[in-house]
Amino acid sequence: MPNIVQAVCEANTGRDPQGLRLKLRKLRQDPFAFLRGTCQRYYQAMPEPGWTGGAPVGWICGDLHLENFGAYRSSQGKARVDINDFDAAQKAPLSWDVLRLLSSLRLACRERGWGRDVQDAAGLRFVAMYAQALATTRHTLSRPACASRPLSDLLGDAQRGSTQQQMAKLIHQPQGKPRLKIDGERLMAIDDGPRDHIAHLLSQPAVGDAGWRRLRVKDAALRLAGTGSLGLPRYLLLVKTDADPGRQLLDLKLATAPGVLATAQPAWPSEAHRIATLQQRLQARPLKGLAALADGPRSWTLRPWQPPDLGLRATQVLAQADDLIPLLSDLARITAGAHKRGAGQDGAATRQDMSTIAATHADIWPAAWLHAERQATAQLERDWRAYARAYDSGAFTALLQGS
Repeated sequence: MPNIVQAVCEANTGRDPQGLRLKLRKLRQDPFAFLRGTCQRYYQAMPEPGWTGGAPVGWICGDLHLENFGAYRSSQGKARVDINDFDAAQKAPLSWDVLRLLSSLRLACRERGWGRDVQDAAGLRFVAMYAQALATTRHTLSRPACASRPLSDLLGDAQRGSTQQQMAKLIHQPQGKPRLKIDGERLMAIDDGPRDHIAHLLSQPAVGDAGWRRLRVKDAALRLAGTGSLGLPRYLLLVKTDADPGRQLLDLKLATAPGVLATAQPAWPSEAHRIATLQQRLQARPLKGLAALADGPRSWTLRPWQPPDLGLRATQVLAQADDLIPLLSDLARITAGAHKRGAGQDGAATRQDMSTIAATHADIWPAAWLHAERQATAQLERDWRAYARAYDSGAFTALLQGS
C-alpha cells in the first residue's frame, strides 16, 4: 500500500490547481473532512484485503457517509430524503457501504464529545438495525421514513421551497440581465473555452431525463463544491428551457471511475451512464432531471443544482442526544432499502438471498463489523496525521505545480 503522500498525489494528478488547492486544505482540517475526500484510500487501507464481513454482493453507493444523505425533488416532483451521491457506485460487498458510514458516525460522535462507549453503542445499534431491515421480506421501501428530527427538517425545507430561496442568493441582475454571482469561493469565472465546451456538451444526445433538451444557457461558472471532487471540472449553469420559463440552476460534472473496484463490473457505456443508472436504480424515488452526456472518451452528469442546506451535516445531526437512535433507524432503513432495490440485477445477490444471509448473520455482524470499522477508522486517523504533517511541510507543492 502506498504511503499517504503517494496515495493523495496519485488520486489527484491532473486536477485544476485552484480546486485542488482548496481540496488539500480541506483534507487538513480534521479526520472527517479527510474521510470525505479520500474514498479510494479508505478502501485501499481496509483491515483485510477484500474484506466482506460475510455480506452478500450487491449495488452500493460506494462512498456512504453521514453527509451523503439529503433532500431533493423526485421525478414525480415530490420532496424526498435519500442517499444523494452515487459517483462511486459499484457492485461490491454491501458491508463496504456500512463500514464507511460507521467510520463517519464514529468521527461525528467524537466531534460531539461523546466517548468510545457511546461511539461503539451507536455503531452496534446501526448494524443491528441495518441487518434487521435487510432481512425483512417486505417490499422494498418506496419512501424512506423520516422519523428523526434531522431528516424531517431537511424534508420540510425541501417541501417549503428552500431551493428557490437559496438559488436567489447565487444570482444577480447587472443591467437587468440575470447572471451568476462570482464570489471566488463557491463560483469562479470561466473564459470562452469552457463556455464553448459546455455548449458542445449540451448539444449531444443525453441518456436519461429528456427535460434538458433545448435549454438555453444564460450564464456559467466553475463550481467549487464537495470535497472529493474538488479540482475536477464542474460547472454551475443558469438556464431556461422551453418547458419552464423560469430560471433554473444545473450542475454539470465530469464523471470519473471509482478509485477501487471490489469485483468485476458491467461494461458501462460511460462513467456518467453508470452513475445515472445506479442512482435511478437505488434511490426510492429517483432524482428529477438526472442525465448523462457523452464527450468522446469522457462523460458528464447533468442534474438540478441541490442547495448545500438540503444535505445532512455531521456537525448538526447529533446536536441533541435524543436524535441519535431515531436517526440511526432512518439511515439504516434507507441504506438497506437502497441495497435491496439493486438486488438481482447485473450479478447482485437476489433479495431473498440478502434476506436469508442478513437473518442468519444478525447476531454476528454487529460485533464483527464494528471491529473492522475500528481498525479502518484507526488507519484513517493515522493517515490523516501523516497527511497533516506532510501538508504542513509543503510536500504537495509539486502536485499543485504539475496540475
